[in-house]
Amino acid sequence: MAREYTAEFKLEAVKLANEQRKVGQPVAKVARDLGIRDSVLGKWMKKYNEKKSAANAFP
Repeated sequence: MAREYTAEFKLEAVKLANEQRKVGQPVAKVARDLGIRDSVLGKWMKKYNEKKSAANAFP
């Protein structure tokens, strides 16, 4: 069964991943630290970057 995440959690995860990437931290490490799969975080990041807005990315 798939776990549901709040829009707030997704947004904070994406922001953290983007910040950590700037200092050389892999997305996979950030995802692991948050207890989620790196593929899930990657999808959230792609969706956020395409929409350029949290409201549109995670309604």
